Amino acid sequence: MAIPESAVDFMARQVARVRGIRPRKRIVFPEGADPRILEAAARLAREGLADPILLAKPPASPPAGVVFLQPESSPQADKYAAIYLERRRAKGITRVEAAGIARRPEYFGQLMLAAGDADGSVTNVQFLSGGSLLASLTGAPYTFTMSNAPAGNYTFAATATDNRGVMTTSAVVNVFVLTNAILTSPTWLGNGQFQLYPGISIVSQP
Repeated sequence: MAIPESAVDFMARQVARVRGIRPRKRIVFPEGADPRILEAAARLAREGLADPILLAKPPASPPAGVVFLQPESSPQADKYAAIYLERRRAKGITRVEAAGIARRPEYFGQLMLAAGDADGSVTNVQFLSGGSLLASLTGAPYTFTMSNAPAGNYTFAATATDNRGVMTTSAVVNVFVLTNAILTSPTWLGNGQFQLYPGISIVSQP
């Protein structure tokens, strides 16, 4: 499906606006080990749109401009634990519990925001199909699996909201579901997956 020219123009204006912001915003991604997040962060850095911070072990060849932090061994974890303890003390949280929670990526990222060590993070993702809400997630990883879908044509999109309430919606993806289909010469990928064409794979389920 071709992207409407109005949408292309809108995105170009938004990219130009964001690129002009100085200093660049530090955006933290708790799900930094996800290859899709790594690819997106590399593009953000490459195009000068943000300074991405990924909470994960750095890969063998980390992309330029992307910062990697490992919450479990970060020297900042104690500071973030103290912030969490102060906020949750009335709920009976202990110092030991706060130290463990602060080292979990989804909490570590939000505590970075609270400490002023990052400027933004995704706080909610909604998955939609044909305008209907399928799932609303408030913590990483932001993934959703749709099972037992009847045969037919489906449209999917995702709306992400950041810590300041700013929302953006992805491009619409069209998926056609077949049942009892006969596949000709698929490539076995392992783990129950077959590849039909490059970039298109299916999962075999009982």
